[in-house]
Amino acid sequence: MTDFVFFDKTGKMCDSWPPIRAAAVDALSKSHQMQKYGRETFGVCSGMVDYKNSGWIIRAWDVIRITFRNGVVTGRVGNDSRVTNYIDNDVGPMDYKITDGVLSDSVLHPVKIESPWSVYTEKELSLFIMPPYYHSNITNDFVIYPGINDYSPNSPSLPIILAPKREGDFVIEPGTPLYHIIPFEKNNYEIGLTTQDPWIKNKVELDPRLGPGYYRKHVMKKTKYSVKNIDNV
Repeated sequence: MTDFVFFDKTGKMCDSWPPIRAAAVDALSKSHQMQKYGRETFGVCSGMVDYKNSGWIIRAWDVIRITFRNGVVTGRVGNDSRVTNYIDNDVGPMDYKITDGVLSDSVLHPVKIESPWSVYTEKELSLFIMPPYYHSNITNDFVIYPGINDYSPNSPSLPIILAPKREGDFVIEPGTPLYHIIPFEKNNYEIGLTTQDPWIKNKVELDPRLGPGYYRKHVMKKTKYSVKNIDNV
């Protein structure tokens, strides 16, 4: 039984550019580090590796062409003979005033692209939707706005919201990572603050003799994220 399902509204993307495990995508820094150091040094930091490998990657399902000129963003998804989405910031649902001053000192003009994926779950589920910082250099050209989506049996879609960082013509090739998605369950949390509790002090001050591998071996939780095509079951 799957925890939730990415429903392909086009009926065409499951076999070409489906969501994939984040762990299956090499870190963006891998080739650079291999050439410079002879090994992938990124793996030394457990926290960064855990984040990079958690969840799934939503990839560009077709070629996406975007042009930004004089405060107007236009573009389309697909080639001339098979356009799947049009982008027009003047009539699009994303008002630039919503993101004015967010993640940039300059005025950016975001576009909202409807992806082919809807999310279905038989229980309540939330997804962190974040830029693929460790998986793709797309953030060199675009601001990709992070957020949280809640899902229930009344499943909403999964749009892509991004804004060009500068004027120009941009082409996002099929297969390019667009979003990094990590599931979680929302709960109520309360934090405490203390400088006095000796029991807590003893617990949080780890013995330095335990070494850097202690966290990875005894504290870090192992998780598994998989993908199953339920049409073939």
